[in-house]
Amino acid sequence: MSDPVDRALARAAGYLVSIQEPDGCWRDYHDRPVGPSDQWVTAYVALALSELPPSVHCGAPDAGADWLLRNHCWAEGWGYNAHTGVDADSTAHAVLLLAARDRRIPASCAVWLGERWHRDGGFATYPRADAWGIGHPCVTPVVWEALVAAGHHEFDERAKVYLQRTMRSDGRWNAYWWRGTAYATSAALRALARRNGVVPVRSSAPAADGAHGAHSAFEVACEIATMCFRAQAIDADHELLRSLLWRQRADGSWPGADNLRLTAPECHAPWEHACGSRYVDWCGTITTATCVRALNACLNARRSDGQSTAD
Repeated sequence: MSDPVDRALARAAGYLVSIQEPDGCWRDYHDRPVGPSDQWVTAYVALALSELPPSVHCGAPDAGADWLLRNHCWAEGWGYNAHTGVDADSTAHAVLLLAARDRRIPASCAVWLGERWHRDGGFATYPRADAWGIGHPCVTPVVWEALVAAGHHEFDERAKVYLQRTMRSDGRWNAYWWRGTAYATSAALRALARRNGVVPVRSSAPAADGAHGAHSAFEVACEIATMCFRAQAIDADHELLRSLLWRQRADGSWPGADNLRLTAPECHAPWEHACGSRYVDWCGTITTATCVRALNACLNARRSDGQSTAD
């Protein structure tokens, strides 16, 4: 394992495995008024680890999946934690994890996710009458992938149309629950690449908050994933890759940042006028898991191009 990306992946997986709770969950965002997240964070982190070889993740994704099944608080799915109610993003990540680990997906979860389709196009996060209950560009691609994983294809065409319609003129997507466009763009392109085989490009020019404006390892990782899904070459000397590897800490993690935005429910377009607080993953769970997925996508892109990962 002489490749720096391979080494970074192994160290990151080791960190995430080391901070997994004995019962199988992960917790982070301890400064939220509603308490830390365990259900969403567990689904997100375990899903990222599930994409790595078993020798690297040491069974941690299976322990996470089992924890989620034991802590299935609502028949409809999972939430940020056991006190916040079910939401589409947490449920979608949990469903994707269960599918990846060959666990049974509760039928009620797929039904509930399908009911979150909004008349404006796109999947909503919550069944509400305010802005939390409209279609969200950063949630829609994950829910779409989850429904496909659960064997439901009836939303395929509608999801593609929605993502095409909400793509900005620079080829990026706005995010309702995240700072900037990095996460929403990588999530949309991941879903389109997996379901469509091709991804749309409207402009080769980066957005103002694109690759060169990334302020955290989380955003850099999302930009790397975006390039991979658009089949843009990322060699060992690429600026973004070098930047991400340089930011990795000695324990294998990447530092968290205030990327998660709790948008006020009366705010319909936070990318125009942000309204709400931002929170830091102090343990670096979401950031490190996002970096794991990005570096793994980079390695997979190299392999598909027939490139060697050896130094």
